[in-house]
Amino acid sequence: MRVILACLLSVALATPVLGKCKPVAPALAGGYELRGVMEVGSLIMLSPNGEFGYMLSYGAYDEEASGCWESDGKTVTLNVKRMRVNHGNQKFRRKVLSVDSKGGLVRWEEGKAVGTYVRVRRF
Repeated sequence: MRVILACLLSVALATPVLGKCKPVAPALAGGYELRGVMEVGSLIMLSPNGEFGYMLSYGAYDEEASGCWESDGKTVTLNVKRMRVNHGNQKFRRKVLSVDSKGGLVRWEEGKAVGTYVRVRRF
């Protein structure tokens, strides 16, 4: 499963971002894997140059996004430039994740914490 997720994320990262992103402080740059959500696979790659790649897979539903990210130290904001979903229209333009005390990125949906992205790779 991780191999498939890594391949999908590499496709999202290979898609060039429209416009340049602002470089960010490298403390949060790296690869993250979603934990704590059953039957969902999701990865985020935050590059030091300010670009991100994102993918989520749940059953037959898949979404991929790329764009620019920024952080104020308490949150990480993903500003989407390109997004693809294979079912329906669940696209988002912006996603805000909170940074927890261990450096994980907490995912929020409808005001509730839904899993945490745990860093699995550092730059």
